[in-house]
Amino acid sequence: MTGDIANEKYSNGKASVKKKDYRLRRGVDKPFLTVIILLLCAGIVMVATASYVYAGWKFGDNLHFIKRHLLFVALGVIIMWGVSKVPYELIRKWTPVIFIFSFLLLLVVLFMGSDANGAKRWIYIGPVSVQPSEIMKFAAIIMCADYIDRFHNQITLKGQPGSFLRIVLPSMAAMISGAGLFTLGAFGKMLFEKLAGSSEPILEDGTENSYYGFITFCENYKILLVITGLLLVAFGVYHAVKRNMPSEAPDFFFGILPFGIMIVGIAALLALEPHMSGMIIITLIIVILMTIGGSSSRYMLGAVAAGGVGMFGLLNMFSHSKGRLDVWKDPFSNLREGGWQPAQSLYAIGNGGVWGVGIGQSMQKHLYLPEPMNDYIFAILCEEFGFIGAMSVIMLFVFFVYRGIIIAFRAPDRFSSLVVLGISAQVGLQALLNMMVVTNTIPSTGIALPFFSYGGSALMILLAEMGVILSISRYSIIEKK
Repeated sequence: MTGDIANEKYSNGKASVKKKDYRLRRGVDKPFLTVIILLLCAGIVMVATASYVYAGWKFGDNLHFIKRHLLFVALGVIIMWGVSKVPYELIRKWTPVIFIFSFLLLLVVLFMGSDANGAKRWIYIGPVSVQPSEIMKFAAIIMCADYIDRFHNQITLKGQPGSFLRIVLPSMAAMISGAGLFTLGAFGKMLFEKLAGSSEPILEDGTENSYYGFITFCENYKILLVITGLLLVAFGVYHAVKRNMPSEAPDFFFGILPFGIMIVGIAALLALEPHMSGMIIITLIIVILMTIGGSSSRYMLGAVAAGGVGMFGLLNMFSHSKGRLDVWKDPFSNLREGGWQPAQSLYAIGNGGVWGVGIGQSMQKHLYLPEPMNDYIFAILCEEFGFIGAMSVIMLFVFFVYRGIIIAFRAPDRFSSLVVLGISAQVGLQALLNMMVVTNTIPSTGIALPFFSYGGSALMILLAEMGVILSISRYSIIEKK
């Protein structure tokens, strides 16, 4: 059953040029649904073959992980089907609530989260663990899409000549300095305690705590730092308002500033976990949507450069991340310091060759590669199915992104188009980064392979996002002359 949803009429002077009808399809986009099913089936096979040795050793049940994974897949498919029936306009109405809820979860995990391997990223609800950063990925996408759609005209306006030096630079210098001082006062003690691993002057191993001076400084001058920071932020806002930044520099005020505030707010909470991989993915997704949405390229280049420097600094500040950088350079010489996993991953890939050793025949999953059904499941795939199998999976992800772009171009409005592009970019980025980690092209960052890595809540959230794309795919554009 088809029906007209909306009409848009474009005119040039007095002449009407083209009319677009948005019609409801009979069903969802079948090629996209097919690639989702293929990825899920491939993921089931890989979790089964990668996990049975580890499951038997740890739980005495070789089918422990695959049974749970099948349950999560079944629940996820039901959620995907249900979400695909929900009109995407309804999701848009709940965008602010979803984003605020996700942001609050990131706050909650800092105080009530479960600690694993030096990172606090999960909230346990009974037997199920939830990673708030996974929900935030979707929340950030729909929030950016909604904002870009509402303020697209202002985002694409050009600022007045000289507006950067007269308005933007002084205001941002005050705001950034103020935000930095406020953060030191409010969270500095917690941050430096995480960096040091202790708030005591002498660490457990008997060495001196190099961050102890920063910890005491932030604790003693907490109120002064917070007040000074707030005053500087207030001055920056006052200067922006007085110089009429919205009209004088709309390309910055509408096209850069809101996204920057979002990135900084989310990144600050993820840095405290710490969760560098989540920070990188969410930042890249927002930057992609900004680029598509028409944000000023000159400001974007500056922001990307500043963000890259900041990210490099964070990676080198946290021992949790800095250690991974050291290991990445030479995992075989740092086997006891964290190089064991990437080294075993490279052995697995090399052992697979062109055709692989055969399904179930991997040697590295025999407790050489820790938890092989998680972040490094692609290494087991390469070992058992070889270069041919790996390339087949890569092509599935490439087709997934390609079909997502097709759906986005046919979407009924800018919001729905940006949502599809954002989710497609998220899956594509995660797959690419995971494969780069597994091949030791980049440092280990704890990124799961979508549809493949074992996981409950993350898989169900991913399939809910697939439901959103399928819902949007029900709408197509028919052009009339």
